[in-house]
Amino acid sequence: MQKILTYQLFVALLLTIHLPLQLSAQDKTISKKDLLKEWHKLDKFKEFVKAKQPDFPYHVALVYKGKVISEKTNSYANIEKKQKLNNKTIHRWGSVSKLFMTVSMLQLVEKNKISLEDPITKWLPEVGKGVDSLGGMQAVKIYHLLNHTAGISIRKGYLMSRKDIKERMKKLGKPDRFATIKEFIPYLKYTEQKRRPGAKYSYDNGGYSLLGIILERVTKVGFREYVQQNIFAPLKMKNTSYYKVPENRVKQVETLYGWFPDEKTGKLKLYNNNRNVSQGMLGPNGGIKSTPEDMVKFMRFFRFREYKPRKYKYEQVLKQATLDKYIYNITVKQPNEKQFSTGLIDKKISRYRILGVSRRDSKTSNNVSYGHSGKVNFARSNFMFNKKHSVGIIMMTTMGGQKNSNARVLASKLFGLTFQFVSEGNFGNLLNKINSDQQK
Repeated sequence: MQKILTYQLFVALLLTIHLPLQLSAQDKTISKKDLLKEWHKLDKFKEFVKAKQPDFPYHVALVYKGKVISEKTNSYANIEKKQKLNNKTIHRWGSVSKLFMTVSMLQLVEKNKISLEDPITKWLPEVGKGVDSLGGMQAVKIYHLLNHTAGISIRKGYLMSRKDIKERMKKLGKPDRFATIKEFIPYLKYTEQKRRPGAKYSYDNGGYSLLGIILERVTKVGFREYVQQNIFAPLKMKNTSYYKVPENRVKQVETLYGWFPDEKTGKLKLYNNNRNVSQGMLGPNGGIKSTPEDMVKFMRFFRFREYKPRKYKYEQVLKQATLDKYIYNITVKQPNEKQFSTGLIDKKISRYRILGVSRRDSKTSNNVSYGHSGKVNFARSNFMFNKKHSVGIIMMTTMGGQKNSNARVLASKLFGLTFQFVSEGNFGNLLNKINSDQQK
């Protein structure tokens, strides 16, 4: 009898050790110890990296109750120079930048300077009348732009501006660059209406460039200056901007790497991109340059306001009541195009855009996570936090390449792991799949 009880106890202990940590809806808190125990399993990913692409650069930070409690890093910010990759590396965050646009628009709503129901023609008359059968441009509202449901496209004007700027810079003997917001204004007339607003969710970078123009016209301040004054400064994000990085901080900027076929041999060749440029009119949708250290400060504003509220002026940036009203207290059971759009829904996760903020509802744990991901050139990013529990992750990778290249596969796998951890509190079977891939 004693042997049977001992065996049962042993089995129970094994199950406790190997059962993945899960952030269930019933759990009120999660201990730092348990969280780190699961988190450190990510070291298995580094073993996979060493086998596939040893110099693959990544930095991932685990945020708990507003503090970074662990960081996982591999390789360098500049491989050739062996420049350190860490929380002070200046990274290109791509579409994570859209979160700053969302906050900026809600600031204007809070100050009664705009309504999310304003037709875009109120602020952008240059876009024209649109297509009558689709409701015309006057039917497109600011909330449509934020939720990626506007059904319009600035691509034609964007391509024309790229061609004109390129030719102009060539004549001046200067490097190519993007049009500024001001320079793009004459191209607004080429905006095309493709669908009835609100009819369909379709991820759209261009809509956020339009929001940047609206912000400038409402505030009479340049977009970059506005965000600097009203978000970066009060949150003490001193290494964040939309501008070209100044010379005294260039050494902090990452170098991006991509694996693509050589034109002559066809074999994969490593290319790098360390251009230090402003994104111009693309800034509002993907131009942020920032360090992981600063992005943690931005995450505290969204999720961890209990962390040193006197030092970081969260309420000055945006009242918690405003965030709750427009982002966190939204019910997604019934469609409401003014509040959110619906993305991909599968067996495990329902995906939404709440005025541009990515929301993921887990069907296995009933947890809700918020944030945004990003991709620009060879850089990939993830900025996500769990609303019910004090957990967040900030991820950056700086190497990519063509489909099925080791670097691109690794970036995708790490991206998936970070989403899984924030949503479920564990890596599920994703690490097991990586181990299987390693043995192939």
